[in-house]
Amino acid sequence: MRGIPSRSLKSMVEVGPSSSDVLILSMKYATPEDELIRLRKEQIKTRQDEVFGGLSPAEQVAYEINEERIHELERGLPERVYRRLRKAA
Repeated sequence: MRGIPSRSLKSMVEVGPSSSDVLILSMKYATPEDELIRLRKEQIKTRQDEVFGGLSPAEQVAYEINEERIHELERGLPERVYRRLRKAA
């Protein structure tokens, strides 16, 4: 796995192969809230893409991985932050 700095100063992308030929990107953000916001935006776009053309098996796997990460992040957030982020989404 190798780190690639992104254009944003508050993130770093780690790229590594997975066993299912899907490239997994994990972001190191300044806060879990930043990562949660990014993941939710990606999920919205993926659901829109699914409606218009369906998802490939690799895209479906990436969607499920992101969904699991969203749940992990939500469990670790204080209730007040969780509610604020849910309203923003």
